[in-house]
Formats: sequence, structure tokens, C-alpha cells
Amino acid sequence: MEVLTLRSSEIRQKTCRVLPVAVPLEAISLLTQVRTTVDVADDLVPSIRAQGQQTPGVAVALTPEEAEQYIGEINELWGSCHRLADFPLVNLDGVSYYFILVAGHRRYIACTILAASSEQEVEQSAFDGLYRVDIRFGMTVSEAIPLQFNENRHQQVPPHEEARAAWKFYRWLQRAEPEMTISQFARKIGRTSEWVRGALRFCSLPPSVQNYADGTDGCVKLPYGILVSLARLGEGMFELTGEVFPETAYHEWIVRAIIGQLNVTVFGKMVSEYLASRQQEHRGQFSLFGPVDGVVDERPIRRVVAEQMVPAVWGILSYLKSLERIRVQGGFGDGSHLAPEHDQKVRASYSPGSPIRIVMNILDHLTELVPHLEELARQEGDRNRMRLRQGAVSLPVATNLVQDLFASEEDAEPR
Repeated sequence: MEVLTLRSSEIRQKTCRVLPVAVPLEAISLLTQVRTTVDVADDLVPSIRAQGQQTPGVAVALTPEEAEQYIGEINELWGSCHRLADFPLVNLDGVSYYFILVAGHRRYIACTILAASSEQEVEQSAFDGLYRVDIRFGMTVSEAIPLQFNENRHQQVPPHEEARAAWKFYRWLQRAEPEMTISQFARKIGRTSEWVRGALRFCSLPPSVQNYADGTDGCVKLPYGILVSLARLGEGMFELTGEVFPETAYHEWIVRAIIGQLNVTVFGKMVSEYLASRQQEHRGQFSLFGPVDGVVDERPIRRVVAEQMVPAVWGILSYLKSLERIRVQGGFGDGSHLAPEHDQKVRASYSPGSPIRIVMNILDHLTELVPHLEELARQEGDRNRMRLRQGAVSLPVATNLVQDLFASEEDAEPR
């Protein structure tokens, strides 16, 4: 293991309660921290190249015994597997320390990128090959992590990452301080109690639902605020029913958000209204979601038809919109009746057979249903009746067209 020998008189920049120094990059040790996505912005490297590192990082200087405990606690907190033997030991004024970076990881990585540049590029830049950092001695993990949360105020971290870090740190602190409240924890990391509650709620969601925060495992990326509202929904339903909110129910609500292209505010309002109606139902009052046994109300109570299927219906509409988008882009190829006439150079990338079958099934059901819906619309006061009537006239034409398309596709298939 390499041991670097330094003298504070050589690297000291000025005198204060901490030790501001400029050290070789290899003297700094990096551990897992609050931020898991360290994105070096395009402007950070050019800025340090042109002006040098203007803002120092923060590192803790630990003796080997202190570093052993510190790394063990970091591993316990984040689930990491760091080993003391993997980090450089620094001899400072005859005393051995480990310099572990607490804040300034993006600046450090930017400096390493510059250091890897050609000699000519380094000579032409204001970067001198050293990393400026304020050294603090004997800092503990419980003191270091809040600094990282504070550092993240200056450079935004994906909210779901910060939420998971807060959840882990809160649980870790509660081992030593079981009575720590959310308010006390919020003050410690420089956040509001409301923010902490949202973070803890988010982390209570099933992993398959949390994946929507960053779009992993094939999930559509959803705003963090929508997922926090989902967690609030699950929490509220558990308080009402005493049962864990089903994972499938979370996904049904996610479909509503995606198909409806709902923003955080609208979705949060929808969740609040739903919980309010369920609370009324639980208290035996009128419910918008169906009749309650034993409740007398002069108003007719009508239920949403197959309410659990409504998100799927909106999914079908979204599917049809996707078909039209693919058609316009020429995705069905030159030989398909669905290909746009103006796009003759686009190579076929989608098979139209499956969409035709699906649309045929939809048309068959609509042909039977629309006349009855038209009569219902008349009974409701003629709302939407004209559109239904126009649809009823168009359906036979559309059905015949799709049947012809299907026959053509079957004839085109190789025998």
C-alpha cells in the first residue's frame, strides 16, 4: 500500500479552524455517499480548466482506528463493501491519516478528468493538478452525512435518490436515538418535515413502483411527486381498511397517470378526492364510488361501470394513438395499406397484422354497443348523442375497410 508523505507547512493555504489545503488527487479517498448519480455538468470541467477550482471540497482526516470505524458505519448505512486497505494512507506532519471526501465529489471528478488530459491541455489550463479541500479532523458519520445533504442543495440530486438516502440515514440514526422525531431529523439534514415525510412515504412503495422514479426495468419515468402521492394513497387506504394496498392497485393508478398525462398537482388532487370519498364511505355516508349498505339517501346512487377496467380502456385509446403515430412515421412500410402515401422510402419496421386484429375486435363490439349508447345518451339529455349517431353511421364503413385490410395482410403472408 502506497504511503504519501506531506507537510502541512507545504500544503497549508491559510490559517483557520479547519485546514484548507491543496493536495494531490491520489491523496483523497471516495466512499459511497448520499448522491449516487454523480453527473459532472458540461460546464464544470471547462470552468475549472479556465479558472481553476474556486470552491474547495470538504474531507475528514481520520487516524487508521477512526477510519476503520467510519468505513464500517458507512458500509452499514449504505450497504457498501469498502475496505480500509483499498485507500491511500497519508502521512501528515508525521501522523498517519486517511483523507475521506465528504463533500465536493463532482469537483473532484472534474479535476480527475482534467488531470487525465494531455500535458499540453494541462499546461494551457488554470488547473494545477491539485485538489483544494478543507480538512476536518475526527468528524463522525452522523456529522458528515448532513453536510452531504446540504451540499446537494447547491447541485440538484434526483429526488428519489435523496429520498432513499434520507430513509436509510433516518433508520440508521434511530438505532442510536430511537426517540428521534421526523422534525428533529428534518432539522439535522436541513430539510422540512413535509419533505422528510414524502421521502419516507416514497420508500414505503413496492420496488416495482419505485422503479418509475428513474424509469428502470422498462418502466416509464414518472415525476417523483406523483409517486409520493401514490404512497400517500396506500397509506390512507391502510388506515381505512387495515390492509396493505395491493401492488396491482398501485399499477392501475400509474396507468391513469400515464394515459391521462397527469401532472403532480392534478394527480395529487385526484388521490385526495378519492381518499375523501372512501373516508365518507367508511363512515357510512354517500359515496361517489358506489352505494353503501344501510344508508338512506333520496338521491340515486350510480356506480362507475367496471371501474377497475377504466384505466385499461384509456390504455386502448393510447394504443390507437400510437398506431396512428407509427403510421404517420411510415412504420408499417411501403406495402401496407396503413403506410402514408407521402413516405415511400421508409422501411417497414412494424407488422400491421396484430393492430388490424385488435381494431376488428373493437369495431365488432362497438357495432353492437353504439346504438344502445345512443339511446342512453338521449335519456341523459342528448349529451354526446350526435357524436354517437355519427359514429354509428361510420362503423359499418370502417369495419368493411378493416376486413379488407385483414384479408390483404393474410394473402400477403408467406405460405
